[in-house]
Amino acid sequence: MNLLDYLDWRGDLTFKEAPFNEVDTLLFSHIIYLHFQDLISENFKQTITLGDLANNLLQAPDLEERIHLGLCINELTDDLFFKCAKTRRFKDIKVCGFRSIYDEEKCEQFAAATFIYGDLAFITYRGTDDTIIGWKEDFLLSYMEPYPSQSDALLYLNQSIKNIHKKFVIIGHSKGGNLAVYASTKAEPKYQKKIISVYNLDGPGFLREFFEKEEFRRIEDKVINIFPEDDYVGGLQFHSKSCRIIKAASKGIAQHDPLNWQCLGNKFVEGEDFTKESKFFSKTINEWNLSMTNEEKCKFVTALFDLYLASGCKTNYELSKNILPASKKIIKAFNEMDKDTKKEVKRLINMLKDCIKSELPIFNFFASFPFDIKLPFEDKNSSKKPEIEKSNPKEKELPLNTEI
Repeated sequence: MNLLDYLDWRGDLTFKEAPFNEVDTLLFSHIIYLHFQDLISENFKQTITLGDLANNLLQAPDLEERIHLGLCINELTDDLFFKCAKTRRFKDIKVCGFRSIYDEEKCEQFAAATFIYGDLAFITYRGTDDTIIGWKEDFLLSYMEPYPSQSDALLYLNQSIKNIHKKFVIIGHSKGGNLAVYASTKAEPKYQKKIISVYNLDGPGFLREFFEKEEFRRIEDKVINIFPEDDYVGGLQFHSKSCRIIKAASKGIAQHDPLNWQCLGNKFVEGEDFTKESKFFSKTINEWNLSMTNEEKCKFVTALFDLYLASGCKTNYELSKNILPASKKIIKAFNEMDKDTKKEVKRLINMLKDCIKSELPIFNFFASFPFDIKLPFEDKNSSKKPEIEKSNPKEKELPLNTEI
């Protein structure tokens, strides 16, 4: 079953009747993708229940804009939120401290909120959304620390813990998982003591040196890394040595979608191992990363996204609606690059193409470029569910070149 099925199974039981579990973390991490600005207070003193938040969202004059999340986020996300807000389990959960930042100049896409129930508070960071700037910021982690969202994630965590006197669970999916680990690591020791667990749900990792510092050692045992079998996002950079591998529907990058993650009761369905494609991608992309200086990586990541931004589009959705005129602008910008930059951009795209097995326009138009890049696409099928078998939880080593 998936998150929607989980609400049918567990939605009638409050957190008091059935304690917080790992599937709850995935649900919190996914509904944060919705646009809640002005509906949730930015401060940590004024709260609203999820039930009231859902009613206010439904009455918002810009409802369609708020729930339209583009091509990179599952279109059932608003259904998931409205369904959970009606359940006994979630309707009385309080939420506060919503922050949302989109800054093209700083290259930052960030959002976070704090959910509260009983003696627990759940700081939840949003992952990468549909914006091209959001995707570009993901690539900054290959050579920049802190990148903009990491700085704001730490600031947010410090403010939340300072104002809310609870025990904390820190949660994030995708880039949000990276932010959860980073902020928890960099937090003051007195705040780290208030954190009981940190959930990195298929988030990219860090440079090896990150894990050698005392600040990480203090929270190392609290970090829980969870990745799907056909994993690509989590294979970027490095992680602490152990992780959980779980089953997800579909293939390739589509397994990154939380609504494809499979659960059985209050736990995720355990997987066997990372796929060979996932291991190959992780090894290849990390070898590329380690082979270049930070200056070289900055140059080519900037060049790559200069091409995307040359389209004049700000989101994948816009790109999909304007693919022909956008492609002409991008090809023109590519032809104006110097020879070495062209070569490295082609090499990077060829490495990325193997994981792109769903319709992502941010890579799709490269298929029509006058150089040898052919992107294999498959239709995502979120409703398709694999057979689920019970298995005992296991710890697995990360793919090649990702363990420290």
